Amino acid sequence: MQTKRGMGGSKRTGILLLLPAAILIAVLMLYPLGHMVGMAAVQNGKWVLTRSGLVLSRDGVFWRALWNTLIFVVASVTAEMATGLVFALLLWEGRGRAANFARGLILLPSMLSPTVVGIVWLLLFYPFGLVNWGTTLLGLGRLQYLADPRLAMASVIFVDIWQWTPFVFIFVLAGLTGMPVEPREAALVDGASAWQVFRYVTLPLLRPTLAAALMFRVIDAFRAFDKILIMTNGGPAEVTTILSIYLYKVSFHYQNWNYGALLALVLIAVTLAFHWTYNRLVVRRLA
Repeated sequence: MQTKRGMGGSKRTGILLLLPAAILIAVLMLYPLGHMVGMAAVQNGKWVLTRSGLVLSRDGVFWRALWNTLIFVVASVTAEMATGLVFALLLWEGRGRAANFARGLILLPSMLSPTVVGIVWLLLFYPFGLVNWGTTLLGLGRLQYLADPRLAMASVIFVDIWQWTPFVFIFVLAGLTGMPVEPREAALVDGASAWQVFRYVTLPLLRPTLAAALMFRVIDAFRAFDKILIMTNGGPAEVTTILSIYLYKVSFHYQNWNYGALLALVLIAVTLAFHWTYNRLVVRRLA
Protein backbone atom coordinates (compact mmCIF):
# COMPACT_ATOMS: atom_id res chain seq x y z
CA MET A 1 0.00 0.00 0.00
CA GLN A 2 2.80 2.35 0.81
CA THR A 3 4.36 1.62 -2.56
CA LYS A 4 1.15 2.48 -4.43
CA ARG A 5 0.71 5.67 -2.43
CA GLY A 6 4.30 6.59 -3.10
CA MET A 7 3.85 6.02 -6.82
CA GLY A 8 0.65 8.10 -6.81
CA GLY A 9 2.41 10.92 -4.98
CA SER A 10 5.31 10.81 -7.45
CA LYS A 11 2.90 11.07 -10.39
CA ARG A 12 1.11 14.05 -8.84
CA THR A 13 4.43 15.73 -8.14
CA GLY A 14 5.57 15.14 -11.71
CA ILE A 15 2.32 16.60 -13.08
CA LEU A 16 2.61 19.66 -10.87
CA LEU A 17 6.20 20.22 -11.95
CA LEU A 18 5.27 19.96 -15.63
CA LEU A 19 2.12 22.07 -15.30
CA PRO A 20 3.77 25.54 -15.62
CA ALA A 21 5.61 24.51 -18.78
CA ALA A 22 2.44 22.94 -20.21
CA ILE A 23 0.45 26.12 -19.52
CA LEU A 24 3.15 28.27 -21.13
CA ILE A 25 3.26 26.07 -24.24
CA ALA A 26 -0.55 26.08 -24.48
CA VAL A 27 -0.67 29.88 -24.24
CA LEU A 28 2.07 30.29 -26.85
CA MET A 29 0.17 27.98 -29.20
CA LEU A 30 -3.44 29.00 -28.56
CA TYR A 31 -3.01 32.79 -28.46
CA PRO A 32 -1.55 33.14 -31.98
CA LEU A 33 -4.14 30.69 -33.30
CA GLY A 34 -6.98 32.59 -31.63
CA HIS A 35 -5.62 35.88 -32.91
CA MET A 36 -5.45 34.43 -36.42
CA VAL A 37 -9.06 33.24 -36.21
CA GLY A 38 -10.07 36.71 -35.04
CA MET A 39 -8.26 38.36 -37.95
CA ALA A 40 -9.94 36.03 -40.45
CA ALA A 41 -13.42 36.51 -38.94
CA VAL A 42 -13.57 40.21 -38.06
CA GLN A 43 -12.50 43.29 -40.01
CA ASN A 44 -13.10 46.82 -38.74
CA GLY A 45 -15.53 45.46 -36.17
CA LYS A 46 -17.61 43.62 -38.78
CA TRP A 47 -18.06 39.88 -39.30
CA VAL A 48 -16.38 39.06 -42.63
CA LEU A 49 -15.67 35.33 -42.36
CA THR A 50 -18.70 34.36 -44.47
CA ARG A 51 -17.78 36.80 -47.23
CA SER A 52 -14.11 35.77 -47.10
CA GLY A 53 -15.11 32.12 -47.31
CA LEU A 54 -17.19 32.86 -50.40
CA VAL A 55 -14.27 34.73 -51.96
CA LEU A 56 -11.99 31.80 -51.13
CA SER A 57 -14.31 29.30 -52.80
CA ARG A 58 -14.21 31.38 -56.00
CA ASP A 59 -10.50 32.18 -55.86
CA GLY A 60 -8.90 30.41 -58.81
CA VAL A 61 -5.38 31.23 -57.62
CA PHE A 62 -6.10 29.59 -54.26
CA TRP A 63 -7.31 26.35 -55.85
CA ARG A 64 -4.32 26.30 -58.15
CA ALA A 65 -1.99 26.93 -55.19
CA LEU A 66 -3.66 24.09 -53.28
CA TRP A 67 -3.22 21.77 -56.26
CA ASN A 68 0.41 22.86 -56.69
CA THR A 69 1.00 22.19 -52.99
CA LEU A 70 -0.32 18.65 -53.26
CA ILE A 71 1.78 17.99 -56.37
CA PHE A 72 4.88 19.37 -54.67
CA VAL A 73 4.38 17.41 -51.45
CA VAL A 74 3.50 14.08 -53.07
CA ALA A 75 6.20 14.17 -55.75
CA SER A 76 9.05 15.41 -53.56
CA VAL A 77 8.33 13.26 -50.49
CA THR A 78 7.77 10.10 -52.55
CA ALA A 79 11.08 10.55 -54.35
CA GLU A 80 12.89 11.43 -51.12
CA MET A 81 11.59 8.33 -49.34
CA ALA A 82 12.55 6.02 -52.21
CA THR A 83 15.96 7.59 -52.84
CA GLY A 84 16.83 7.83 -49.15
CA LEU A 85 15.92 4.16 -48.66
CA VAL A 86 18.07 3.08 -51.61
CA PHE A 87 21.10 5.08 -50.45
CA ALA A 88 20.72 3.75 -46.89
CA LEU A 89 20.57 0.14 -48.11
CA LEU A 90 23.61 0.64 -50.34
CA LEU A 91 25.74 2.18 -47.57
CA TRP A 92 24.29 0.23 -44.64
CA GLU A 93 27.11 -2.28 -44.27
CA GLY A 94 29.77 -0.19 -45.96
CA ARG A 95 33.05 0.11 -44.11
CA GLY A 96 36.21 2.12 -44.61
CA ARG A 97 37.02 5.65 -45.67
CA ALA A 98 35.17 5.45 -48.98
CA ALA A 99 31.86 4.54 -47.28
CA ASN A 100 32.30 7.20 -44.62
CA PHE A 101 33.11 9.80 -47.30
CA ALA A 102 30.00 8.80 -49.27
CA ARG A 103 27.80 9.15 -46.17
CA GLY A 104 29.21 12.60 -45.44
CA LEU A 105 28.76 13.66 -49.07
CA ILE A 106 25.11 12.57 -49.06
CA LEU A 107 24.43 14.45 -45.82
CA LEU A 108 25.98 17.71 -47.05
CA PRO A 109 22.86 19.24 -48.73
CA SER A 110 20.75 18.87 -45.59
CA MET A 111 23.31 20.93 -43.64
CA LEU A 112 22.60 23.99 -45.79
CA SER A 113 19.76 26.38 -45.06
CA PRO A 114 16.88 26.46 -47.59
CA THR A 115 17.79 30.07 -48.40
CA VAL A 116 21.35 29.14 -49.35
CA VAL A 117 20.09 26.17 -51.36
CA GLY A 118 17.66 28.42 -53.23
CA ILE A 119 20.38 30.94 -54.12
CA VAL A 120 22.84 28.23 -55.20
CA TRP A 121 20.36 26.49 -57.48
CA LEU A 122 19.08 29.80 -58.84
CA LEU A 123 22.63 30.46 -60.04
CA LEU A 124 23.05 26.91 -61.32
CA PHE A 125 19.79 27.10 -63.31
CA TYR A 126 20.64 30.46 -64.92
CA PRO A 127 20.74 30.40 -68.74
CA PHE A 128 24.55 30.62 -68.53
CA GLY A 129 24.82 28.55 -65.34
CA LEU A 130 26.52 25.23 -64.78
CA VAL A 131 23.42 23.12 -65.50
CA ASN A 132 22.86 24.73 -68.90
CA TRP A 133 26.56 24.37 -69.63
CA GLY A 134 26.14 20.62 -69.15
CA THR A 135 23.00 20.42 -71.29
CA THR A 136 24.77 22.38 -74.01
CA LEU A 137 27.60 19.84 -74.06
CA LEU A 138 24.98 17.09 -74.42
CA GLY A 139 23.45 18.89 -77.38
CA LEU A 140 20.20 19.80 -75.62
CA GLY A 141 20.73 23.55 -75.79
CA ARG A 142 19.99 26.08 -73.07
CA LEU A 143 16.79 25.48 -71.13
CA GLN A 144 14.83 27.98 -69.05
CA TYR A 145 14.44 25.72 -66.01
CA LEU A 146 12.84 28.34 -63.77
CA ALA A 147 11.16 30.49 -66.46
CA ASP A 148 9.52 27.73 -68.50
CA PRO A 149 6.10 26.71 -67.09
CA ARG A 150 6.77 23.16 -68.26
CA LEU A 151 10.00 22.86 -66.26
CA ALA A 152 9.63 25.20 -63.26
CA MET A 153 7.71 22.88 -60.90
CA ALA A 154 9.89 19.89 -61.81
CA SER A 155 13.01 21.99 -61.13
CA VAL A 156 11.74 23.10 -57.73
CA ILE A 157 10.79 19.54 -56.80
CA PHE A 158 14.24 18.32 -57.88
CA VAL A 159 15.95 20.86 -55.62
CA ASP A 160 13.78 19.84 -52.66
CA ILE A 161 14.64 16.18 -53.31
CA TRP A 162 18.32 17.08 -53.50
CA GLN A 163 18.23 18.86 -50.14
CA TRP A 164 16.02 16.55 -48.09
CA THR A 165 16.82 13.05 -49.33
CA PRO A 166 19.73 13.06 -46.81
CA PHE A 167 17.20 13.49 -43.98
CA VAL A 168 15.42 10.29 -45.00
CA PHE A 169 18.78 8.60 -45.61
CA ILE A 170 20.09 9.22 -42.09
CA PHE A 171 16.72 8.27 -40.58
CA VAL A 172 16.62 4.94 -42.42
CA LEU A 173 20.32 4.28 -41.86
CA ALA A 174 19.79 4.65 -38.11
CA GLY A 175 16.86 2.21 -38.31
CA LEU A 176 18.94 -0.31 -40.25
CA THR A 177 21.86 0.00 -37.83
CA GLY A 178 19.61 -0.70 -34.84
CA MET A 179 17.85 -3.61 -36.52
CA PRO A 180 18.40 -7.09 -34.99
CA VAL A 181 20.49 -9.36 -37.19
CA GLU A 182 18.92 -12.66 -36.10
CA PRO A 183 15.81 -12.52 -38.36
CA ARG A 184 17.92 -11.79 -41.46
CA GLU A 185 20.42 -14.52 -40.63
CA ALA A 186 17.60 -17.02 -40.06
CA ALA A 187 16.01 -16.10 -43.42
CA LEU A 188 19.34 -16.53 -45.24
CA VAL A 189 19.92 -19.90 -43.58
CA ASP A 190 16.47 -20.99 -44.77
CA GLY A 191 17.51 -20.18 -48.34
CA ALA A 192 15.77 -16.83 -48.86
CA SER A 193 17.09 -14.63 -51.64
CA ALA A 194 18.34 -11.08 -51.05
CA TRP A 195 15.06 -9.67 -52.38
CA GLN A 196 12.99 -11.98 -50.14
CA VAL A 197 15.03 -10.96 -47.10
CA PHE A 198 14.41 -7.31 -47.91
CA ARG A 199 10.71 -7.80 -48.73
CA TYR A 200 9.70 -10.01 -45.84
CA VAL A 201 12.26 -9.22 -43.11
CA THR A 202 14.06 -5.89 -43.53
CA LEU A 203 11.15 -3.81 -44.85
CA PRO A 204 8.63 -4.88 -42.15
CA LEU A 205 11.18 -4.11 -39.44
CA LEU A 206 11.81 -0.71 -41.04
CA ARG A 207 8.15 0.32 -41.23
CA PRO A 208 8.10 2.33 -37.96
CA THR A 209 11.24 4.20 -39.05
CA LEU A 210 9.85 4.87 -42.52
CA ALA A 211 6.53 6.01 -41.04
CA ALA A 212 8.28 8.52 -38.76
CA ALA A 213 10.43 9.84 -41.63
CA LEU A 214 7.32 10.15 -43.81
CA MET A 215 5.47 12.17 -41.16
CA PHE A 216 8.34 14.61 -40.65
CA ARG A 217 8.93 15.09 -44.37
CA VAL A 218 5.29 15.63 -45.33
CA ILE A 219 4.73 18.20 -42.57
CA ASP A 220 7.93 20.00 -43.54
CA ALA A 221 7.05 19.89 -47.25
CA PHE A 222 3.73 21.61 -46.53
CA ARG A 223 5.78 24.42 -44.94
CA ALA A 224 8.13 24.84 -47.92
CA PHE A 225 8.70 28.49 -48.66
CA ASP A 226 12.28 29.80 -48.80
CA LYS A 227 13.65 27.96 -51.82
CA ILE A 228 10.58 28.51 -53.97
CA LEU A 229 10.38 32.20 -53.12
CA ILE A 230 14.02 32.74 -54.07
CA MET A 231 14.07 30.54 -57.17
CA THR A 232 10.75 31.40 -58.84
CA ASN A 233 8.72 33.70 -56.54
CA GLY A 234 5.79 31.44 -57.35
CA GLY A 235 6.12 31.87 -61.10
CA PRO A 236 6.10 31.58 -63.98
CA ALA A 237 2.36 32.04 -64.44
CA GLU A 238 1.84 30.80 -60.86
CA VAL A 239 3.02 27.30 -61.77
CA THR A 240 5.07 27.06 -58.56
CA THR A 241 2.74 29.09 -56.33
CA ILE A 242 2.01 26.83 -53.37
CA LEU A 243 -0.16 27.78 -50.39
CA SER A 244 2.68 29.25 -48.34
CA ILE A 245 3.80 31.45 -51.25
CA TYR A 246 0.24 32.61 -51.95
CA LEU A 247 -0.27 33.32 -48.25
CA TYR A 248 2.88 35.43 -48.22
CA LYS A 249 1.85 37.44 -51.29
CA VAL A 250 -1.69 38.06 -50.05
CA SER A 251 -0.49 39.19 -46.63
CA PHE A 252 2.62 41.20 -47.44
CA HIS A 253 2.29 42.23 -51.09
CA TYR A 254 -1.44 42.97 -51.16
CA GLN A 255 -1.68 43.85 -47.43
CA ASN A 256 -4.88 41.78 -47.12
CA TRP A 257 -4.31 40.52 -43.60
CA ASN A 258 -7.79 39.09 -43.08
CA TYR A 259 -7.69 36.98 -46.21
CA GLY A 260 -4.09 36.00 -45.40
CA ALA A 261 -5.19 34.79 -41.97
CA LEU A 262 -7.91 32.71 -43.61
CA LEU A 263 -5.35 31.16 -45.95
CA ALA A 264 -3.12 30.37 -42.97
CA LEU A 265 -6.03 28.58 -41.30
CA VAL A 266 -6.61 26.59 -44.48
CA LEU A 267 -2.95 25.57 -44.55
CA ILE A 268 -3.19 24.46 -40.92
CA ALA A 269 -6.37 22.52 -41.73
CA VAL A 270 -4.70 20.75 -44.66
CA THR A 271 -1.77 19.76 -42.43
CA LEU A 272 -4.12 18.50 -39.71
CA ALA A 273 -6.07 16.52 -42.32
CA PHE A 274 -2.86 14.79 -43.33
CA HIS A 275 -2.05 14.08 -39.68
CA TRP A 276 -5.50 12.55 -39.14
CA THR A 277 -5.17 10.41 -42.27
CA TYR A 278 -1.65 9.40 -41.25
CA ASN A 279 -2.86 8.29 -37.81
CA ARG A 280 -5.69 6.22 -39.29
CA LEU A 281 -3.76 4.59 -42.13
CA VAL A 282 -0.25 4.26 -40.70
CA VAL A 283 -0.10 4.54 -36.89
CA ARG A 284 -2.98 2.17 -36.23
CA ARG A 285 -1.50 -0.49 -38.49
CA LEU A 286 1.84 -0.26 -36.71
CA ALA A 287 0.26 -0.38 -33.25
